Amino acid sequence: FYSDGVIEARRDGGDEFGMERFVDMAGRHGDPSVGLLVMVRTILDAVLDHANDILRDDATLVAVRWTGPAS
Repeated sequence: FYSDGVIEARRDGGDEFGMERFVDMAGRHGDPSVGLLVMVRTILDAVLDHANDILRDDATLVAVRWTGPAS
């Protein structure tokens, strides 16, 4: 789950972080061997880097990993 501030983060006069970049990062870092906190932190770090550490809106990520029904 994410807030619009994640994909709409932009540099001054530049392009948005965007859905394509977000989906690509989530796919690359969504491996089950990667901890959820690491995945969220990696994506948020990339958003902040893209926006030169200045967010104009909230940027919230919530990651959930479901491993199937309990045995």
